[in-house]
Amino acid sequence: MTPSITDIHLEKLLDNMKLQKYSGVYIDVKPDADAKLSECIYNVKNKIKIDGGREVLGWEIWKTNILIEAQFHSVWQSPNGNFEDITPRESGANVEKILFFPDKKLKYDGYQKDNVRLNITDNRLVDDFIQLVETLFTIQNKGAKKYSNERILKGKEAEYYNLGEQIKAGVYIMISQGLSRNSPCFCGSQIKYKHCHGKKLSKTLEKICK
Repeated sequence: MTPSITDIHLEKLLDNMKLQKYSGVYIDVKPDADAKLSECIYNVKNKIKIDGGREVLGWEIWKTNILIEAQFHSVWQSPNGNFEDITPRESGANVEKILFFPDKKLKYDGYQKDNVRLNITDNRLVDDFIQLVETLFTIQNKGAKKYSNERILKGKEAEYYNLGEQIKAGVYIMISQGLSRNSPCFCGSQIKYKHCHGKKLSKTLEKICK
């Protein structure tokens, strides 16, 4: 969901990112008919060619029941100064407005930037989940893969990635069930997660990133 500008978790996220709360703006989502799904950079540059205006880079903010995150995003500013989010979302996503923070420090270097995430719970399992998500993003975008739309993993890299996905899925199930690091591990070992997959998590992630 799109958080309120006064959300206390938003304030903490912005502090971490060194962004000012007053710079945030709610923007209407008005996908162009010929805009490509989730291709905000392409869509805005194409819009400028046709209708003028300019590109504004920044962060789109989302919040769930376990975390708040900032996603790199590009929006169109019309010649009269109005902001519009012209990029269509995944099928079924009904989004009318986004909370957007322009960031003059940002630039697009031809590859995807990872989201910035913040645990908004007291459950340390969420920190593990975030760490897994960020590690999987890293392996998908290592080397030349980060410049490609097709990220094909092979051999050991694919094996370790699949292992990370399995652990991530297990951790998420535990979180959704209200469990903690002191709960039995998702793998069925009957050992506390913190003494099972949780204990081995750092070494596993190091292996995945090699």
